Amino acid sequence: DIPQRVVLTALWNVPLGQDSSGVTRFLLGGWQLNPIWTMESGPPVVVSASAPGGANRPNAVPGKQAKIDNPTIEKWFDTTAFSVPAPYTLGNVSRTLPNVNRDALFNIDLSLFKDFPINESIKVQFRAESFNITNTPTFGSPNGSVTSTTFGTVTATAFNPKPREFQLALKFFF
Repeated sequence: DIPQRVVLTALWNVPLGQDSSGVTRFLLGGWQLNPIWTMESGPPVVVSASAPGGANRPNAVPGKQAKIDNPTIEKWFDTTAFSVPAPYTLGNVSRTLPNVNRDALFNIDLSLFKDFPINESIKVQFRAESFNITNTPTFGSPNGSVTSTTFGTVTATAFNPKPREFQLALKFFF
């Protein structure tokens, strides 16, 4: 459940070398720039508790709210808003917290292409691509187990997006 998500993409044929001729047009003309922006809010946080008798949800502490105004990786939500249920009872908290979300995602991928025609039926395409070009980290889910010593803390980055990555390639069309 990701409440908000937007993906924007663009394609820009770079207007360099169009009025040139010969080698200048061959090297400067025909470049294409392609950005992809992805922005989304994080999914809800999952909480759990282990108690004798099979309880797997914690209890809510009356008068406490899990959501805090300025979450940090050391304290993503108010852990004092939860308690372990009594043995052989079920907790009263839902599986996910309705107003506490994981870290939001902001990612920009960028590619630059250029076709080099060899003859009428053969061309070579140069490709330079960058994934997560801003190298913006997205934090993983906070620990949602009430009985854990790291309850409410974020201990890792999310799997997606990965750290910045560059790749270069040549593609032959024939």
